[in-house]
Amino acid sequence: MRNQMLQWSAATLLFWLSASHSAYAACELWLLEPFTLTQSNGFTVEVSITGNYPGNITGWADYYRSRSERWVRGELANGQLLGNHLHFLVKWKNGTNGIYDADIDGSGRIINGKTYDRERPTSKATWTTNVTLKCCVPQPGHPCR
Repeated sequence: MRNQMLQWSAATLLFWLSASHSAYAACELWLLEPFTLTQSNGFTVEVSITGNYPGNITGWADYYRSRSERWVRGELANGQLLGNHLHFLVKWKNGTNGIYDADIDGSGRIINGKTYDRERPTSKATWTTNVTLKCCVPQPGHPCR
């Protein structure tokens, strides 16, 4: 009897773990909203995404070391949100170009953020954000926005 209960408990746990993960793992369309990321080199970047996705995304970004310092604006280019990967280039107004990459885990959290300067690839940093994306399943007459 005890073995049957243990087997049932283990099977139930495995079922719920696989069911909850697969609900997000198969997400075809993550909804992007403006978010703030914090780089390991001390910069904070506010990202506003305005383009169409999945596929190409556009928008702008602002960075600063602290709120009291002057910020620098940049334009998002070559941005893509495909599957569980986010990639974009920011053409900063100060002449630098930042490449940003991250993954999206099964629950919609943006993870493994990395960035580097396109002209100086050794200038790199990691980044994090507290954003959790929502998965959208378009319905007839009700597209995701």
